[in-house]
Amino acid sequence: LAATCQVFLHLAGQIDVTVEQKRTEERLTQLEQTVETLRADRARSEYTSKVPIAKQLADERKIHEIEAECESLREMLSSLQDMEHSVDAQTIQKDESRTDKDTMHPLIPIISELTGHATPKEVTDLQAIIECIANQELMGGPQVKQWLSWSIHLHAPQLRQTAHFERSSTCFREMLSARLHSASCMYLAHTSHVTLADLGAVLALVTLPDHNSWIRNGKFKYVAQWIDRIKDALDDKPSVSISYLFCPGALI
Repeated sequence: LAATCQVFLHLAGQIDVTVEQKRTEERLTQLEQTVETLRADRARSEYTSKVPIAKQLADERKIHEIEAECESLREMLSSLQDMEHSVDAQTIQKDESRTDKDTMHPLIPIISELTGHATPKEVTDLQAIIECIANQELMGGPQVKQWLSWSIHLHAPQLRQTAHFERSSTCFREMLSARLHSASCMYLAHTSHVTLADLGAVLALVTLPDHNSWIRNGKFKYVAQWIDRIKDALDDKPSVSISYLFCPGALI
């Protein structure tokens, strides 16, 4: 299922909550309009008689996938609103603005090493920094930004201290497993190469507290195979930072 949740939290000053809420709402509106269009098309009197069965099934599957993503977006918007009330955003953002940006998130040095791009001094939003230092290949494919946002959210230590963490991590795993439960989906963004979606998601996944026991469950073989593909794709990158992607203890 092509279902992802776009999760944005203003944690440790890393994410501009206003900007991310707007992104999420725009994405949700876009998806809801798409569903409405698809349903209107299916409601036409000639749809059943003239549209091939294969196309009808594909449309039905697409509607189901989009609705699943919409539901995830709504849930995570709710989590964002709850967190907004419990975090003094302005104070934390000022504190974090005085720290080295490279220490904000382990993806930053990893992406810099992959692309050779330096971290911009004028950008403070964490996701914006990562996107800025990424290259076109890493940014390629649909829903990259949604997966990246969700992954940043799940990796934040502040979330792991809240009641939302278990719900968010469970939803993340379910969507990840559903996305990869297809032989045609090599990588999360349906590309033939690794993108920010994969790098962010694998980092968030392997740092979940019970990852080792969870991944050993036989029904998640598609996820394990995906992790192996990422390892193979980065095999010619001898960077120590990149190896951290697959070492849960090093990133928490």
